[in-house]
Amino acid sequence: MQGLKSSQRENGAQITELTERLALMQKILTRRLAVSNFDMDSLRHQVETWIRPKESDLPGSYH
Repeated sequence: MQGLKSSQRENGAQITELTERLALMQKILTRRLAVSNFDMDSLRHQVETWIRPKESDLPGSYH
């Protein structure tokens, strides 16, 4: 019975360690995803501003 309890304790410790590792990996991946989404939003904004004509470039504008 003593062996069973110690093996249950070891399993519990392993589960706790794996859960902590998963939480850490999730934080890292979430940060990376947030950074890549930010980069994509920033890039999209830059491209849209490059593509969009300025009002002064449009025909009929008096700037």
